[in-house]
Amino acid sequence: MNKIKKETDMFLPIKALFTAQGYKVNAEVKGFDIVLSKDKLVIVETKLNFNITLLYQGINAQKVADIAYIAIPTPAHKKSRDIAHIANSLNLGLIFVGRDVATVMVEPGENTLYTNYKKRKRVKEEVAQRKFDTNKSGSTKVALITAYKEKSLQIACALMNAECASPKALVKLGCPQETQKILYTNSNRWFTRPARGKYALSSKGRAALEQEQYGHVVSYYFNNFLDKDLGDKKDIEE
Repeated sequence: MNKIKKETDMFLPIKALFTAQGYKVNAEVKGFDIVLSKDKLVIVETKLNFNITLLYQGINAQKVADIAYIAIPTPAHKKSRDIAHIANSLNLGLIFVGRDVATVMVEPGENTLYTNYKKRKRVKEEVAQRKFDTNKSGSTKVALITAYKEKSLQIACALMNAECASPKALVKLGCPQETQKILYTNSNRWFTRPARGKYALSSKGRAALEQEQYGHVVSYYFNNFLDKDLGDKKDIEE
């Protein structure tokens, strides 16, 4: 049986379709299922069934992207023409997804809706700041890896290696410029402040570094810091 049973199963065929066209592909970006970036910003909204919710999501995506698609598992042949007609009338692209391949059935038309520039900017910034693509569209009850989470994991890996450091020293080691803000906000409760201006990993932070869903990111950053010459211990503690 080649039928798609989970929404997450649709991600890889869609990713392969657009990666072959040179797009950077990210899943679960600021509430959108799949965001594609190259010369244009493209959004794909996915559902296991064609319904009014999917159409609403597609129209909402049109207000942010240059072009938008909706995607569903390949339906029975008798339904496909009606679905294509509805998508076309709304200027939405339509993708049918099989177990191993995604096919564009309707090319998106010209977007005539107003643009939500504030939301568009946030989406583009999030995509630009992400280094990894470990999310799958349609994921539920799974910790998503956002740009903020990537930066937090990078800082956590540095602290695992340095044990205790100031934000300034962590930035010197290659952590993001926002390190001080991330440590101060500490929204994930991964960090502690054992002394004035010095930070270390909390027990929750150490546990996070061992979580399977963060494995690829943690491996990359931890190995990166292990390979660095950390210099004089005094430099780390300043």
